[in-house]
Amino acid sequence: MTRGQESDSAAMDARVADLMHSDRRHGSAPSTRLRPRHAQLVSASRIDSKTGLLNAATWQREAAIEITRATRKHTPVAVAILHVDHFKKVNDTYGHLAGDAVLAAIAATARALLREYDIIGRFGGEEFAIILPHTNVAEATPVTERLRAVPYAGSRPSVQSRDAMLIGQFCTSVPASGSA
Repeated sequence: MTRGQESDSAAMDARVADLMHSDRRHGSAPSTRLRPRHAQLVSASRIDSKTGLLNAATWQREAAIEITRATRKHTPVAVAILHVDHFKKVNDTYGHLAGDAVLAAIAATARALLREYDIIGRFGGEEFAIILPHTNVAEATPVTERLRAVPYAGSRPSVQSRDAMLIGQFCTSVPASGSA
């Protein structure tokens, strides 16, 4: 999401919230027509439409909160970045719909392999970022290795096994205070 889109989304969200609260100022309950739309707008402003994961801006906000919490409570938190190698080749060879299917498969696999409280988002075109609370780098590495081990070419029947995705990873952690 570009800065302009983020601004437009925030403005629209603020306008819907203002309309809901204006009903209260006039003595009536918030409009039931606006509640579902408000929830849709909030979701659309936070979620990547291709993967269903957090978008980059939301992931960054959530990561900052989690890193602050870990620092305050003196607990480790790991950050992993996953990059899909040769993704451009899939888009160029099989088309963007095949590429979208691969991204969706990676997202679904990651959600299945990660803990409920881990935070994953699509960080860029073929990059994913993960926050692993209460986890140091030694504990996080096997998690990212499991994600790397899954073949994603089968996520789209037209994508051949020779074009299987490889996932590159980078993993680091913020140590608990007083730790080495």
